[in-house]
Amino acid sequence: MHVDGSTLSGVGAGIQFKTPYGDFINLAVKFCFSCTNNVAEYEALLAGMTFAYDLGVRHMDAYSDSQLVVEQFHERFLVKEPTLEIYLTRLHHIASKFKEFTLTHIPREVNKAADALARLAASFPNSQESTIIVQVQGKPTVAIPLPDRTEDKVYLIGLTCCPIDRLEVSWMTPLEAYLARGELPADHIAARLLKEKAKRYSMVGSKLYRRSSTGAMLVCVTPAQATLVLEEIHKGVCGNHPGPRSLALRAKRAGYYWPTLMKDAVEYVR
Repeated sequence: MHVDGSTLSGVGAGIQFKTPYGDFINLAVKFCFSCTNNVAEYEALLAGMTFAYDLGVRHMDAYSDSQLVVEQFHERFLVKEPTLEIYLTRLHHIASKFKEFTLTHIPREVNKAADALARLAASFPNSQESTIIVQVQGKPTVAIPLPDRTEDKVYLIGLTCCPIDRLEVSWMTPLEAYLARGELPADHIAARLLKEKAKRYSMVGSKLYRRSSTGAMLVCVTPAQATLVLEEIHKGVCGNHPGPRSLALRAKRAGYYWPTLMKDAVEYVR
């Protein structure tokens, strides 16, 4: 996990996870309060550790370009500010929950992804929560020869500020009720099936995630949200009209999941 904090034009954290399967999960967190850069670095590290622990991660190697945070964690720097003493205590507490946790200082130039995410989050409006699709386009829309083209990739960046209540009852509701509150259907067979199904899902805060076959975490969406996802992805395809399989694949690559994805993509393309 690579982390970075930013206090430029706001306060934010950038966090990039690399799974054992080689997949990347990018997270940008907007902090709706003012603080020093050192506090932002602590907040970024704590946010990443908490997010990972809630997803079931128990072995973590963390990397930060904040020498102060890393050295204070390893008790090689004195903590002179009372506020940072509180943060350090919290950091040790969360670290102790992991079966294995390491924290290493790295140069800023090898932490560019986390830095970019932190700057993005810091500059985002305080009152707005959003999911941002960042697409890396390796070739121009117009066909012209270019050497060393990069394969197009799509990344999901979850940008969080204030939680947004979702009142819609959907396929996600029983899973959320069980994972968040331990609620099960009265019927024993239905309860057993729900428990088995829930093994591939996790709750992080108020959001439901599904673990893909590659280990990547996909954010779950309701039918109403799914329609918006398909619309936004379809609009982003420059000049092309993708078939249903291509549209469904792009939705998954963007980090979204719902059980009727393929069926909905077929109906949308018609």
